[in-house]
Amino acid sequence: MYCKMISRLFSSRQPHRWRRGMGISAGRERCSPHPTSPPQGWPEKSPAVGEESFRIARCRGFSLIELLVVLVLIGIMAGVAAPPMGRFLDSLEFKKQTGKIMAAIRYARLKAITEGKVVVMTAVEGDATQGLTLSGAVNEVRQLDLAEGATLEIEPLELIFSPEGYATPGTLILTSGERSQTIFIDSMTALPLIEDVDEK
Repeated sequence: MYCKMISRLFSSRQPHRWRRGMGISAGRERCSPHPTSPPQGWPEKSPAVGEESFRIARCRGFSLIELLVVLVLIGIMAGVAAPPMGRFLDSLEFKKQTGKIMAAIRYARLKAITEGKVVVMTAVEGDATQGLTLSGAVNEVRQLDLAEGATLEIEPLELIFSPEGYATPGTLILTSGERSQTIFIDSMTALPLIEDVDEK
């Protein structure tokens, strides 16, 4: 008797519980704020406002004010760096001119020794900025290509290089703007010697 009552109880409640479970799960799926996928026939989910704003901000370019600020900063930096860079380039050019004069002196000494004859160095037509004239063992003009406004003074006016490796003691003074360089000729070796550059 008890077995029949228990079997009837279970047989009458199971379908009801199954239907309640189905109803709860279906209700939860319908009321879920973030469903995994929309039901068939529903429109696609539109992107959120925040996501759309982020996408637009990420894809936009620079504004006119930002470009103007960058240009102003570049101009200020160029104005600050231009004077030191100009002085550096002038210093390089001055050293290059000094090197040409010393190369001409070494060349005159070498020709006097190898040719076994005296070499006389003078300024071209009295103006050393035009170059240096070599006569004696070799007859040629050594171009210096000095910068505009530069001056070169030779003392004495004739520098003599002997085949024995000696030379007339003398000085050559190169001046360009605020820079000045003195080149001495050693009488015992006929080699050029220089002092440090003086800025007036």
